[in-house]
Amino acid sequence: MLVAGNNSLYYKSIGEHRKELKIGFYNATSQFGYGAGPFVAGILMNFVKFRYIFVTAAIIMIPFFILSLNLKDTIHEKFFIKEYKKAFERRETILILLAVLFFSFHYGIENVCFSLFLEKNILLTKQFIGHVYLIVGVVLITSTFITAYLFKRVKEKIIFMITGLILSGVSLISLMWCNNFLEIIVAKFFHVFGDAIFILFYSLAISNTIEDKKIGGPLAIEDKKIGGPLGLLFTLITAGSLIGSLIGGFFNDYLSPFVFSGILILLLSLFSVIISIKNKNQFFDFINSKEEMVLHEEKR
Repeated sequence: MLVAGNNSLYYKSIGEHRKELKIGFYNATSQFGYGAGPFVAGILMNFVKFRYIFVTAAIIMIPFFILSLNLKDTIHEKFFIKEYKKAFERRETILILLAVLFFSFHYGIENVCFSLFLEKNILLTKQFIGHVYLIVGVVLITSTFITAYLFKRVKEKIIFMITGLILSGVSLISLMWCNNFLEIIVAKFFHVFGDAIFILFYSLAISNTIEDKKIGGPLAIEDKKIGGPLGLLFTLITAGSLIGSLIGGFFNDYLSPFVFSGILILLLSLFSVIISIKNKNQFFDFINSKEEMVLHEEKR
């Protein structure tokens, strides 16, 4: 509820001007905790018991709860599940949802296996594991801004998206050859850069649902109704993470799940290439800005 509601409020408020950068900034701030949390926890675990870390996290949330009371609400819209019927008649909808679901597998695998992989395979201490997460978080924040800047300027956005998937998949497989702290950082650098591209891709796909139905995103229902599509998106991300967690527990080691998810992401990129070629790069037009989509419609 919190994640979908927060994203819905933000997407309804940013407008069209420099939307890619605004979404990139939002994604970057939301990813800050991914790096800072494990880093701070790794330090605190040297001084306090693990359960007190959760208490500390709860206390930190109190000021943000108070500040949220001053947020301006948006116009409420009635929403009915049956309104999804037309959206699910579009191939774009099914493919994007499946792509997000399969891509999210590696989130769950990372949650289950990455810290253990660093501890058992790379032999890092808890403090150095925290350093890895901090560096990854910084790289993710930086790469989110870079991808948002490039996304607006790249003409063939589908090629940019596929490049992100390839980077993400190959870097996961490359963990097979990582043996120390530095090699892990290099592999994760390329991985999070690829992730940032695809995260921006599906963020734009959702944000464009509030545009006109004719040129809107793959989950377009009706103007300004974005809470439902966001709820569906995060349901799929959560489901994918859960499946990935189960996959991570199925293997007898901590490396094989990453290789498996890397191969899956590469297959996803290959499928995107085939779809793009068959549809002459027009299948994913919804990730363009409103002005670009109107221009494409006029050309057709």
